[in-house]
Amino acid sequence: MATTSKAASSSDPSNKGGTAYLATQSTFVAIATLLVLIRVYVRTVVVKSIGLDDAVIVLALILSLIVCAMTSLTVHYSALYLAGDYSTKAEALRDVTTALKWSSIAAPIGIFSGLCTRLSICLFLLRIFRTKREWRWGLYAVMVFATAVIIPTIVSLLAQCSPVQKLWDPLLPGSCWSPRTVIDIGYFNGGASVLCDWILATLPIVFMWNIQMRFTVKIGICILMGLGYFTGICAIVRTTLFTDGTSGAEQGGSIQSAVWAILEINVGIIAASIPTLKPLFNPSRPSIFRYFKYRRTSERYRKTSENTLAIDTDDQVQLNKLTLNTMPSAMPSSLSYYQDKGRNHGKVWEDLESQASMSIPEKVHLAERGREMETGSNLEYVGDGEVHAIGEYVV
Repeated sequence: MATTSKAASSSDPSNKGGTAYLATQSTFVAIATLLVLIRVYVRTVVVKSIGLDDAVIVLALILSLIVCAMTSLTVHYSALYLAGDYSTKAEALRDVTTALKWSSIAAPIGIFSGLCTRLSICLFLLRIFRTKREWRWGLYAVMVFATAVIIPTIVSLLAQCSPVQKLWDPLLPGSCWSPRTVIDIGYFNGGASVLCDWILATLPIVFMWNIQMRFTVKIGICILMGLGYFTGICAIVRTTLFTDGTSGAEQGGSIQSAVWAILEINVGIIAASIPTLKPLFNPSRPSIFRYFKYRRTSERYRKTSENTLAIDTDDQVQLNKLTLNTMPSAMPSSLSYYQDKGRNHGKVWEDLESQASMSIPEKVHLAERGREMETGSNLEYVGDGEVHAIGEYVV
């Protein structure tokens, strides 16, 4: 009963409390929805490679929207109850029971939404770390751990009362677990959530820090990925404010707990979606090549940095057999071509995952091949955020 009573009291409007809760909920749900929609557009239209992580985050968003609808109903019926405009006690009991019902159903759905978000992040990182066996096993371990903790928590929320309707109607005959047991389960779930969030925030930061990239770009990406730490903080605060509804906790504290819970769900979705949006800001999409030759040309196209990408001048080469002039430690994030002084600009190849410089084997693995370029195309590459001209494609 502890969890359901708390959920109901979390939604008590109590003057401005309910309005503040709904405003916070609406704001973060709107942001999360917008970012997920943009993510789906990027993956289906821009990159044209939708993955399981995208499907799972969409499921997390759908569940979040369901939770928001149910908590809005909880706020509505709680407001009616607090207004006290009833002719009979039965009418008052009906509204408070309805509020408890919606909050009781919303609680496990919200927890499952959080699980889907964490699984989506893991699946996304698995695509990035596809050549890092130790990292991949670590991500699999996080997925198993999160599922093993959260699924039993959801089951316990639904099984704490027999019959289950007693969760929102305490007058029904039956039995429920002790409030202390339910609170302990909530603390355990909160601790596990914090651990998973911080692991998933730390792994990509460590990975990005060890690859070749401009320092300012690294800082920006790390800040974005660091949203996972904020999600963990939300879980800490929400768990700390978790109390038994019969303990006489103040309504203000209960509303604060609900605010942090909705922040935890939707900030997680936001953090999972932002890193996938980078392809949207690329000036053009890849027009990937099959075979081409490279020839050094005039002074205008001479090498401009030690990381200049060059193709073997004697042989036609496939993408997985690129040769580099002055071998860099990492391949640039893209190779472009253009004709007629900038018109018909396109990508020869491009990293379709992280859009960042990576070790050469990983970069080749992430790139794709496509149609041949036309003769006379000028070549340029993107490295350290700068565009460098390197030569001309000729037959």
